[in-house]
Amino acid sequence: MTHARKFFIPCRLPGLNDIIKASKVRKGNWSGYAEMKSLYESMIKTDIRKAKLTPCTGLVRILLHWVEPNARRDFGNIRAGEKFISDSLVSLGILKTDARSQVVGFRDTFSVDASNPGVWVTLEEVQS
Repeated sequence: MTHARKFFIPCRLPGLNDIIKASKVRKGNWSGYAEMKSLYESMIKTDIRKAKLTPCTGLVRILLHWVEPNARRDFGNIRAGEKFISDSLVSLGILKTDARSQVVGFRDTFSVDASNPGVWVTLEEVQS
């Protein structure tokens, strides 16, 4: 038996190409990637709080349904935004860790909807 928790992030997250580009921007101690990470994690945490999720105590599989506004980005590029999601879940205490000791895997699906892009995230607690 599984127990699932679900929430929606109503925006297109940065892809791998965006993350790489931002990581190359530096000015003193300022990093473009750090600014990007902070901005998106703040938005994601707001969506998690709205969903009123309770902490996951057991093993978890993370299901991600990526809704893109068009079919231009490839799947590997799209799913890089997962790091912002898992770090936000850990930061809020929904997950103890995003390491293999709690997260047993991911399942990604993809669709296109120009009027409602975003990511559906389901945390599926699984038996060991």
